[in-house]
Amino acid sequence: MPDRYGATVLPLDASTPDGRDPLLWYVADYFKAIANAHAVAEWALHWKGGSPVPCASAFTHDPHETNFADNNLPALFLWRSDVLEHVDEAQDIRVTRSRLRLLWVPPHTGKPELKTERAPFPYKLAKLWDDYLELGRDPAWIVSGDADPDAAAYGSVIARFAQFRRLRFATVRPEPLVIELLSPDGAPRAAPKIYTAQLSELMLEEELVRDPARYAALHAITVAGGITGGPTDPDPPLPIIPVGGP
Repeated sequence: MPDRYGATVLPLDASTPDGRDPLLWYVADYFKAIANAHAVAEWALHWKGGSPVPCASAFTHDPHETNFADNNLPALFLWRSDVLEHVDEAQDIRVTRSRLRLLWVPPHTGKPELKTERAPFPYKLAKLWDDYLELGRDPAWIVSGDADPDAAAYGSVIARFAQFRRLRFATVRPEPLVIELLSPDGAPRAAPKIYTAQLSELMLEEELVRDPARYAALHAITVAGGITGGPTDPDPPLPIIPVGGP
């Protein structure tokens, strides 16, 4: 069997020709489905005449990294922020703890008088996502081809497809999104547009699980060759000898 790092199969086998990060794709799609199934009534109350749903689009990149289009809004953007630490739990299992960033961006209405009544909605949306992330599944989200016999009634299990060990909301705060449209020569085409976006940070734990048979064979060859000093090796690591010898 291949190694697996979270939802990523190793060695990389070109199974995602569009460059998609499978964990981000599943989580973003899950959040979109949850918002559009369970937040439509409140969304319609405060955003009359616009999009019928609170998440018309879901993307797995930082909105600053590519062309930004108003007609995709309201939208959520999910991307990896940074890796915090690696912990080796066994010879064939490593756990990586990292951060994700989730930005929800509503349409730019240009009506300051509506800001007060709309301000609570992003926090409520974050609470909704946090709750359904804990629940782990919902009938609004069913992955095509899911073999789970309960999927039709209860939805697909997000952790089973995104392959995370833990995923939890850490912080939620307003984060103005400044979008500046540039011409091909890099010059601004218009004044920057500011969107009243909401940024959440999520703490993620993923496992690197190696093929036990392949790893055991490689480990045996490595030890036989005299290279020791790994995290679970009984012998101390080989000394580092400076250039030129002792």
